Amino acid sequence: MTWVLSGAVVVVILMTPAYLQTWFQIPAKLAMQANCLATLTLTIGCVFFGWASDRFGTRAAMVLGWGGLAVSTWWFYGQLPGNAASLICGYATMGFFVGSISLTPIVSTRAFPPPVRFTGLSFAYNMAYAVFGGLTPVLISLWVKNDVQGPGHYVVALSILGLLLAFVPMSSRGYKARAAA
Repeated sequence: MTWVLSGAVVVVILMTPAYLQTWFQIPAKLAMQANCLATLTLTIGCVFFGWASDRFGTRAAMVLGWGGLAVSTWWFYGQLPGNAASLICGYATMGFFVGSISLTPIVSTRAFPPPVRFTGLSFAYNMAYAVFGGLTPVLISLWVKNDVQGPGHYVVALSILGLLLAFVPMSSRGYKARAAA
């Protein structure tokens, strides 16, 4: 799940403004305004998906969040360069669904038994973020040279991975200790 989180943040929030300017000649001011709105909606999305996990269950929140990110990403990158309104609305919508990253610590915390939870979570999260957070910009920079839609394809693929992880029992129910014999 950390790979999905790092991919969504690195590509959608950190790399997309420069991508918009370089590949679609979107003015820097417009790209940054859209990015600021996407960051705001990401924050709102984090709260929403945390609430949805409590209210409707983690699996339902993951399906809605990661599925919504896949659809909104596909639409956003597919309609580029579009116009200012479609850029801002699409980026804000995609940002909201990036807020499903708030599900990563929920699922990750449940994945480890209490005696090793802190160590397991810290190690797994930091290793995954270091590897994927570091490799993603390199991969995207190479991919976009051959396919201008590369960033969108990457985020959609990771969103589908997040969606599939919703159906792994540990994702929705967490670690369960075996009953004593």
